[in-house]
Amino acid sequence: QFSCNGLHYARFQHQGDSLFIQIIGDADDGFLENFGLDGPELRFLIEKLNRNSLVLKSEYSTLYFKKF
Repeated sequence: QFSCNGLHYARFQHQGDSLFIQIIGDADDGFLENFGLDGPELRFLIEKLNRNSLVLKSEYSTLYFKKF
């Protein structure tokens, strides 16, 4: 298991309009589902990307990030 003290690790790969995320280690504990990550390998469509925000959409969830 690669999670330590509640930490989870992932690899990210950006290809065209998609962001691929691979969770490393045990992603079956259900913790990451609270954050829209429902499996060990995920593909998100990059709906919006600019210097202030990022919107990622998958079949399972939509994630919104905003720069502060």
